[in-house]
Amino acid sequence: MKENVIALLEEHPGEPPSPVSTKGRDGGSLRRPKSQSISFFVVVALDILIIGFLVAVVFTSIKLTSIGPLSGDHRTLYVTSVTVLATICTTFFIHVVRELWLQKIDTHLQSGTAIAVLDPTWRNVIGLSSFTERLKQWEMTVILAVSGLVTATIVGATVPTSMTHTERYRYHLVDDHSDICAGINPSLPSQWAWDLPNGSVYNVWPEMQFCPTAEAITHLGTINMLNPDAFGYADEGTAVRRSALGAAASIYVPQTPFDWGTNMVDESLAQTLQHFGPSLLSTTQCTPVMTTNPIQCETVTAVDDQVSLTIHGPSNCSLITSYQNSYAATLCTHDSLGQATIVLGAVYPSSFFLTEAMADLDYLSYLESASSANASALQGTAYGVACTVDTRQVFEYREVTFNLQADADDIGTYSRDVEAVISDSCDGQVFAGDHDPLQHKIPAVAAVAAVSILDNLLAATRQLIVQPMSPIYTDHSKYVRQAPFAFENSRNGLEDVLGLNAALVVSRLPMTGGSGTSSAEGIAIVQNTRVGTGRKWALVYILPLVLVLVTLIWLRYTVAGAPRMEISNSLRALEMHFREEMGHG
Repeated sequence: MKENVIALLEEHPGEPPSPVSTKGRDGGSLRRPKSQSISFFVVVALDILIIGFLVAVVFTSIKLTSIGPLSGDHRTLYVTSVTVLATICTTFFIHVVRELWLQKIDTHLQSGTAIAVLDPTWRNVIGLSSFTERLKQWEMTVILAVSGLVTATIVGATVPTSMTHTERYRYHLVDDHSDICAGINPSLPSQWAWDLPNGSVYNVWPEMQFCPTAEAITHLGTINMLNPDAFGYADEGTAVRRSALGAAASIYVPQTPFDWGTNMVDESLAQTLQHFGPSLLSTTQCTPVMTTNPIQCETVTAVDDQVSLTIHGPSNCSLITSYQNSYAATLCTHDSLGQATIVLGAVYPSSFFLTEAMADLDYLSYLESASSANASALQGTAYGVACTVDTRQVFEYREVTFNLQADADDIGTYSRDVEAVISDSCDGQVFAGDHDPLQHKIPAVAAVAAVSILDNLLAATRQLIVQPMSPIYTDHSKYVRQAPFAFENSRNGLEDVLGLNAALVVSRLPMTGGSGTSSAEGIAIVQNTRVGTGRKWALVYILPLVLVLVTLIWLRYTVAGAPRMEISNSLRALEMHFREEMGHG
């Protein structure tokens, strides 16, 4: 047949072919079968269906998993399956496009267009054209190339993508009911108490076993003195930022809070973590936080007469001790609930430490010069400090977020952090009335939080309230801590550590002892996997499919009404066509 084609092209290079008979030499029909029309409508419907699905993927979240990412095996199986289906669709699209283009060539053949003119187009359609021919037939080349991108389009648009969704969860805050740590109990009076307007007495028992005040000294090691402006302390491996100081530890410590009345509370962060596992990214809830430092310290006169150390502080809070020691301290409650005074005193040489903690550079200079001249002359000299405590207005409800996968550089090796922002939705209404712990319990406990650490304050906080001891300096001013501090209103290391201690104690109220707890609803951000990215820019993936659809409709329109003859897509049909031409020639 090849010789017939060549001979025909050589003998009749410019002659138009004769009209083609619809019958072959064996009497068979050259008309296109109805299945080709069915293929067109099927491929158009399939194209529209895929476009609709890809648009839906952008605006609707189709979940592949409800919790967590796809496993490696499932992801491979999913991508392979989508690729296979997309390849089948692409093959079908290209097949119908080629078929319609060949029908367009047949229409030109029937209308008398020279075969030599149609030959490059025909070769390009069947994929046998040269590079130059493809450039000349660039429209068809582009359409076929874009049609071949349907596989990449479908796979790219439906790629498994990690996303997040919200879940409701329960968390716990301390309530305001009386318990073994703080409350109204006439049968168990305490030296740390306040008279309430209703005539009752509100007591705090800071040394009661299992209460957070009794365990305060065990948490001092969590305080951050290296970069406290980033986070104040790292509690249970979680960096608590300065915006969230004092936030309830129940929102970031995965253990079930203890309720004195009902023994164990069911719903907790522990169960939430157990349910969602590593897919839990963060939780958000309303909780009271300490917004400013309630403790401000000033120097006061201290007298050491070799028999007793006497310091008179404000609000009739005085320290008079006959115990011959280098250091002594006391805490007095007075006036309204949340108000107290701390009095501290130290005798030389321990007065160096307390002076450094207060950042009293003038007195440090005096001690250094006096000790260098005649150290024995300083024997019996004392240094006194009085700290006013007022916790009444330092707590606010804020929206606190616990990030389980924090990646901030300023928290060092910690992978979790807690931060807070002001929110109109966090106004304490969930604890409206007698349940709101900001009425009594939280300010009362915060005010006496230092009781259990006062006896060993300088020893326990030596590395916190002053600069590190290595190297050893002869100039004591180098031990003085400078800003920044965890609290913006802290003026020295002593104030900052005492304030952070109060925040730590309050944060533990829902977690220890008999502190009653109330349940509230928060939001958990959970990772899952969806189909596609869900972003509007992903609509670009439908462009190849739209072009294919437009091409199909255009090709169908150009051949509409013409006899559907099978000529250019069959060697047998071409041979019959050439014989017809030669017969008429």
